[in-house]
Amino acid sequence: SGAIVPDAKWNIDIVGTDISSQVLRLARQATYSTLGLNPFRAINRSDFQFFELVNTETSEMTGTIEFYKPRPWVSKYVRFINHNLMDRPPVNNVDLILCRNVLIYLEHDCIKKIQRTFIDVLKSSGAIVFGPADTMYHMNEVSAEWGTNSVIYVKSEKQPESGVFNLFMQ
Repeated sequence: SGAIVPDAKWNIDIVGTDISSQVLRLARQATYSTLGLNPFRAINRSDFQFFELVNTETSEMTGTIEFYKPRPWVSKYVRFINHNLMDRPPVNNVDLILCRNVLIYLEHDCIKKIQRTFIDVLKSSGAIVFGPADTMYHMNEVSAEWGTNSVIYVKSEKQPESGVFNLFMQ
């Protein structure tokens, strides 16, 4: 059927963070509509295997809007945490960080600090995905791979000379 089935040996932990409690409440409700999906936010039809249709509404103004929730086997791996990107991260030893369209609103010093933190919590060969407008300030520690609408930065295998790779200090 082409469905992805997580291996029982995998340690899957999907963590969403935001500084806003209201945004976190909405995220925990986990109901997504097709109303706001445009080519920039399009979801491949094959990715709908992770979601179940929970409601459909039709109006003359918007047409048909479908509402989806993640399937229970997906939701059990997801948690949401209140977190300020300027603070110590709530996770460590991370495979993938997705941070799109956030850093463009911040000052350069804040961006550098956040990126340093991201690199510190990544596993060796872990990846960070930024939006196309974001600039990476630590290029000596990552390699860049350009996607259609984003840039993927992969952490270099070599450890910093200080030997305190996983130690996070602010």
